[in-house]
Amino acid sequence: MTSSRSNPVNFEAVASDAATEVFLIDASLKRIASGVGRLEQKVAPGLYKVRFRSGASQHDELVEVTQSPSRQQLRGEPVPFASAAPIDHSLTTNTEHADAAADLSLQVSPVSGQGTLFLFLRSEDPYLDFDADGVSIHCLGGDQIADLSQAVNDTSNGYAGLTLALDCGSYRIRVRKENLGDYELFATVCKGWQTQVFLSFDAFERRESDIHAASLRRASVFMVRNGQGFNPSSETFRLTELAKQALAQGRSQVSRGLLGRFLNGKFEDPMMGLLAAHLLLQGRRTERSGLTSMVLDNLVGILGAHPDLLALRLAHNPADEDLREFSLSAPPLLSASWKLLSQATRRRAGLISPGSVPGLIAHNVTNGGPWLIYRLQEADGAQPARLSLSEAERRFRKMLDAYGDRLAEVDKRQRSDDARFSGLEQSLLTLMLSEIRLREVRELSKRQRGNVHSERLLRRIRAPAYSVASAVGGLEQKLSRLLG
Repeated sequence: MTSSRSNPVNFEAVASDAATEVFLIDASLKRIASGVGRLEQKVAPGLYKVRFRSGASQHDELVEVTQSPSRQQLRGEPVPFASAAPIDHSLTTNTEHADAAADLSLQVSPVSGQGTLFLFLRSEDPYLDFDADGVSIHCLGGDQIADLSQAVNDTSNGYAGLTLALDCGSYRIRVRKENLGDYELFATVCKGWQTQVFLSFDAFERRESDIHAASLRRASVFMVRNGQGFNPSSETFRLTELAKQALAQGRSQVSRGLLGRFLNGKFEDPMMGLLAAHLLLQGRRTERSGLTSMVLDNLVGILGAHPDLLALRLAHNPADEDLREFSLSAPPLLSASWKLLSQATRRRAGLISPGSVPGLIAHNVTNGGPWLIYRLQEADGAQPARLSLSEAERRFRKMLDAYGDRLAEVDKRQRSDDARFSGLEQSLLTLMLSEIRLREVRELSKRQRGNVHSERLLRRIRAPAYSVASAVGGLEQKLSRLLG
């Protein structure tokens, strides 16, 4: 135990890198100091716990602070965390992969006005057969530009990669795997910058068996200046990974020191700036409003027109005159950006038009962690008529009353693949089932059932307003066929 009668000792805890958070905890388990990269604190002699945290990974060290010497230091070991990129001090650091990525990322020299896109796939498990087939790059319209299996492909060492000089704009990174379907995320190439996308394999459960395939959900995405390439020992990349994890974990409160490092890194990796701006918005601190404006202004100067940046600007200042007539033409990379854009369509429906790429993908956006991921799905029959949101709300109430007692039957058919529902229709089904269960609880507790607040329910769906309304119409048709 600490002794308040003893003279204080200058204690310093130093992390292995400047991106690791450091916490000092006393014998009563009270946190008494924190820092990023290092902390200094005057403490009484006694036992303490020092916690080093990087993203979702952490380790603790017990330390005894003695009366002498008057200044004592603890140096922490690196805290590894999972990353699809072969960066130093990650759980799957691989020198062979790191060297290959560094070399391949520099194999294209862009002409003036262009950016570059670097795509790298690796297997973290040396015992798995490596196969890059089905991983490809497509233009926004869908036409294929490159297939990773036809690029530099080292199956013995488990990696494949390529770098392309491309016009500025958004591109689709597609993963196709038999029995799993086709999925895409959207990467934006900016003038003078290289967008780097790293993928690794993951296990997916399908009918009680595991399928190993490239995972978009676990992707790592960085941005560096053209000609800089991939640097596995970059502290900036490590910070970007930590910012991504903080956003994916829903950490609305990030230490001021760590947030400051995220913001300072935007000039080296604008991807980190986009992530940090989302964390600022989620923090919802009034005193950060001016800081958010400054960060977004800086990013506009760095990136220009970028879908994720446009989403952030709309959320921060919905009355922005520069965006009054704006209509989104390309989907964002981040799911948090998609959420902001979907919310904005409640105020301005024309923000995402039905015939645009963002409008067309809205029905099959899937859970991609930090990334917006779209599942390709063929059209099945006639398209439902377009509805207004108010009409959709009325029909949603009608479906709840008509099919409420039989929705579980549909859920079973859905799981057995007897019926096909879009991702948005599945979300509506889940919402309906939740509301039915809530009704049952109300009845069991002998409370008044009341009206179903369908408008509030529909607004929980993260999709453009017109897409939600259209999905209600599509679900109505399918439930009518299935349940009569």
